[in-house]
Formats: sequence, C-alpha cells, structure tokens
Amino acid sequence: MKKTRMESTIEVVSLSQAKLSVHMSLGSEVDDVLPDGRPAAERGHGAHGERVLLPFRLCGSDRASLSPAVDAAISTGIAEAVREHQVSVRNFAEVEIVELDEPRLLRFVATVDLAPEYALPDLSAIVVEVDPVTLPDDEVDEHIERVRARFAFLNEVSRPAEAGDFVRMSLAATVDGADVERGQADDVLHEVGSGHLLQGLDEAVVGMVSGARKTIKTRLVGGELAGQEADLAITVSSVAERQLPPLDDRFAVAATGADTVEALRDAVATRLTRARRSGQLYAARDLALQEIARIWGMAIPAEMLEEALADRKKDLEDQLNEGVSLAEYFSAAGTTEARADAEFLAWTRNRLMAESVLDGLVDAMDIKVTEREFATQVIQQASSTHLDAEDVIERLMESDTLTPMYTKLRRAKALARVLQSVVIKDTNGQVIDFDDLRPRTPDIGCSHDDAEQPR
Repeated sequence: MKKTRMESTIEVVSLSQAKLSVHMSLGSEVDDVLPDGRPAAERGHGAHGERVLLPFRLCGSDRASLSPAVDAAISTGIAEAVREHQVSVRNFAEVEIVELDEPRLLRFVATVDLAPEYALPDLSAIVVEVDPVTLPDDEVDEHIERVRARFAFLNEVSRPAEAGDFVRMSLAATVDGADVERGQADDVLHEVGSGHLLQGLDEAVVGMVSGARKTIKTRLVGGELAGQEADLAITVSSVAERQLPPLDDRFAVAATGADTVEALRDAVATRLTRARRSGQLYAARDLALQEIARIWGMAIPAEMLEEALADRKKDLEDQLNEGVSLAEYFSAAGTTEARADAEFLAWTRNRLMAESVLDGLVDAMDIKVTEREFATQVIQQASSTHLDAEDVIERLMESDTLTPMYTKLRRAKALARVLQSVVIKDTNGQVIDFDDLRPRTPDIGCSHDDAEQPR
C-alpha cells in the first residue's frame, strides 16, 4: 500500500462550483486498495464513497502539451482531492497549473462543478411501455436454415457461377500496370453475391466457369492506395454449389441434440423468444432511466459530448493507415462521417446520461457492496479467465480497474432495484414479469455497458 504525498484545500465559490487547490509530489501514487484487498472506495471518502476520475481541460494551453506523468498526476490529484473533501462532482474540471517543477513538484487549481443531490423518486409510480414480443414462424424457419447452412457441404459443378454459389479464385490488383502491394491473393473462396470483397466482384463472377479469366475496374479499400481505381484480374479455379442436409430427425439430433425436428423448432422458438424478452428488459431499463433523468432535470453538457467526439476522431486517425482519411474509412464502412458522428454522439449521450442517473440512484439509495458480493464478482471473473482469484485481484490492481469494477457493481445494484420497482407493460397493456431473466447476483454487465459503440 502506497501513500500519496499530497495536500489539498477546497473553496466553495457557489452552490454549484468549487475550487480544489492541490500541491503534490510527482511520481507518487494514490492508495487504491485497503490492506484486506478491498477497494479504497469502501473507506467511505467522498460523497460517492469512491475515487472519481474526472476528465479535465487545461486553462490557457493544450492538454497534449503535458507529459504523460504530469497528465496522470493531475487526474490522480483531482480524484484524491474530491475523495478527501467528500464532494460530488460532474462534467469536466478546469485546471490551472500554478507551479510545475518536473519531475518533483506540481501545484494546480481545479475548478469543478458540484453535482446536486437527488431525492429518490417514487419508482413504483413510473410506468414504461415496451413493444410486445412477437415471433413469426418464418423467423424460426430462417434460424433453422442458418443452422443447416453451417452443416452444408460444397459440391463442384461444371456450369457457370450463380448467386449463392461458391467460387474459388485468384485475384491480382494493379494500378497503372504496377502490382499493388499485398494486392494479390490465391485460393480465395467467395460466396457469390455476399458483397464481402471488392466492389464489382460479385457481378463479375456471375456467369464465369472453372478456368475462366476476367479483368474488371474496382476501387481499393485498404492500404496506402485505398480509394484509388485499380484493375483486378480474376481467375476462377472452381465453382461449387452449397448442398444443405435434409431437415429430418437425424439432422436435429446431429446438429442440436434435439430428438425430433419438432423438438428442434420448439427449442429454437424458446431461445429466440428469450432473446426478444431480454431486448424488452433492456428497452425497459433505458426508458426507466430516461424517465428518472427527466424527473431530475438532468442534461449532458454539449462541451462534454464535443470533447468525446474529438477524442474519438483522434483515436481513429491514429489507428488508420497513413494516407487513409476519415471520409475514406467511413465510406468503406458503408456510412458517412456526419452519420457516424451523429450515431456516436447519440450513443455517448445515452451512456453518460445512464451513468449519471445510476450514480444519482447509488447516492439516493445509499447503495453498499458487501464483501461477499465483491468476492463473487472476482470469482466469476476468475472462472471466465481460468485464473486464481488472487491473480485476478492482482491484475485488477495493476490495471487500476478494481475501483471501476466496484463502481459498476454498485450501479448494477441500483439498476436491479429500479427494474424491480417500476411497472413494465407492453403496448397492449400487459404487465410483464422479468423475474426469470434477472440474475440472482448483481450483474455488472447489465449496468448499461452492453450497448455496442458505433463504428
């Protein structure tokens, strides 16, 4: 256990704002874990009872100008000061560096917005409506057909290729007569009409037979020449059609273990219905949190969304190959930059709003996490990673994720109480019971972390 050599004071300048003056030695670390292995959050420091990692902006300068050590020290200093003075904060911290003598001394003032304390609403009075679960027979049939497709085999044919066939071919791309680096591929198996490869390829191979050759114009989608027009030479070595196994009891047993085709259909219908009911539960979760946010008058500051979008674009640019623009990346992904930005902002706003509501509920409900609950999460993670619990705790400590795990667990407990208390109906007026879908122990995976981030 390491102690931070740090001093801090607080000046409350208004009902909604405070200034944290921090004086710290660089290179020191925050005490994140108690001697018994529990997160320091359980010590009860701070209004949220946990270390708060608050994003910050640097006054009068670009944050990128800071060294990694100083940047990390400022984040650490804000987090420790917030915990020490037991304040609830939100949004960004505005940081002014007063003195910096790297690598020894750092003094700064962080202006933070104080988060209001929320009164717990009457959850039983909140009614949310979700779409009813429907499962047409053709969806069951489509799922079974996909299972059959996984057990299909390919039979070579001598006729021209058609949509749905599989062709084995060689590809070679050139630009102005010069070979494209990594633009050649042999023995490529491709489903005609799937659209998985280059533009124009599916249309070109329709009608080709084994041994046929053709050259088409296409646009490259990767590498330094992404977006440029290229000549693509296609040589087909074989054409095969997919043959599905017969849909009978033998297939049902071999593919899924069901005794009969009818038992297979029942099992598929049960699984698809459960998946749709899970979708209902997630929709009810989102609607309930949105209603609580409305009652509390919560809003996500525009500057926070703009900062998140800027960070995302920078991360994308860093990951892209040299010479590939964001516009080309989004075009290859089948979207536009403007549409992708709008989707990301909507996703970020929903995520931040849900986290803010859950944090407010944690305070209003005075949510605690028992040692047994925390140990259960560690054991579950150990089981999924095939590690000992002690190794998992050590890795969580090394990666600074022990406290975030604790935070997620408290949010999950708050969310479980919400879903047990609000009234959930479908649009037909039928009250829905989700008891069979709720985990017996708090599930940190349901605390609004399941939503996939847009590309």
